[in-house]
Amino acid sequence: LIKRVGNYFYEFIEKSGMDTSQSAFFIANEYLKAHRKPKTIFIDAIGVGSGVVARLNESDFREIPTIGIKVSNKADDDLYLNKRAELTYRLREALEDEGKMVNDDMAIGELVAQRFEITEKGQTKIIEKKKIKEELGRSPDRSDAMILTCSNIVVTNEYVDALHERRLDNEFGFNNEGDAGSW
Repeated sequence: LIKRVGNYFYEFIEKSGMDTSQSAFFIANEYLKAHRKPKTIFIDAIGVGSGVVARLNESDFREIPTIGIKVSNKADDDLYLNKRAELTYRLREALEDEGKMVNDDMAIGELVAQRFEITEKGQTKIIEKKKIKEELGRSPDRSDAMILTCSNIVVTNEYVDALHERRLDNEFGFNNEGDAGSW
């Protein structure tokens, strides 16, 4: 989990060994105790965390504004192979635009490992996550969390109403079966 305001990434919170419900309760607790509540909590919609968003979409967590992001989905901009590449470049732009982040050697190493390639179609692609894991000897969880916060989903009042009523729209990369992910 990374907390962000504007282009300032200011607090990493890393938890491991939790099951889906424990992770959902952890996120809900962080949200409820925050003095400055985020408008949206973006969660990786691929893999283990799908149950986290499903749990957060249940009635007892209605006020927690979560959106699942599938980084393998098509990018909004055709310059990028997928959402992962697009969001990684948005993160780069945010940091270059007077962005700041907490001094964290793990996150810095993960960001440096996010190298790009150009596909035959001329699209920007980030090297496979498998290669990054091999290089680091671990998953790049911190940079993944930072990347997710660069989603450009515009959260409207109508969307918030739909979210609270659990009429989730595939346009946001998830569905009402709780297809979402983890931080």
